[in-house]
Amino acid sequence: MCNGYNRTVYNHLNNIMDTFDSLRNSTYVMDHLACLFNDKVPSEYFNFKEELMQFLPKVYDMFQFLPKASQLLIEEKTSIRRDLEEDEIYNYLTNIISYVAGICMEISIIESFIILDKESIPDVFFEFKRKFVQFLSSTELFSLSYEHNASLMNKIVNTFYEDIEWQEEALEEDKQAIEHKKYCVAFFENFINFSSMMKCDTTLQSSTDLSPSKNA
Repeated sequence: MCNGYNRTVYNHLNNIMDTFDSLRNSTYVMDHLACLFNDKVPSEYFNFKEELMQFLPKVYDMFQFLPKASQLLIEEKTSIRRDLEEDEIYNYLTNIISYVAGICMEISIIESFIILDKESIPDVFFEFKRKFVQFLSSTELFSLSYEHNASLMNKIVNTFYEDIEWQEEALEEDKQAIEHKKYCVAFFENFINFSSMMKCDTTLQSSTDLSPSKNA
């Protein structure tokens, strides 16, 4: 138990604090991109950042009992690359949306404990959830309509799909690498068995198979 709360709930609350910190760090990069390509950054981002900076102190006030809450008040800017390019604007914008989605996921996980043990959840969590929804609803970025913001929404969605495609390609490469490693292990084990057989039988059959056996 942590401060009287279930340790798992406590950890998920700290995850929310970490995600807010990552969210704020992404705004630092977006601000730098805005300096480089000001007319290319959607105005909805600036509205979101303004609302976020007003919301973070409220999050801290609600969760002061969490060690990681204090980082929300620290003005420590993340390291920013010098070679940022214009096409990274929407990559970082989707990062921001991903962090918000991550916070929503953590909220849902914590809510699942209500059925099991409602007392394990601090009362302030429910206040936070209500204010978090209000915060998102007050931002232009999370109040877009396809009728008026089709271009922006399509760019965001397409960026997500490009990332998904890249992840799938990387996963396929990982699968191939894993299969190769399995082949290497099987070959190694099979070759050791083959060497042992050689020591027992000096006559080597020309048809001996050095590839991994199916049973290796």
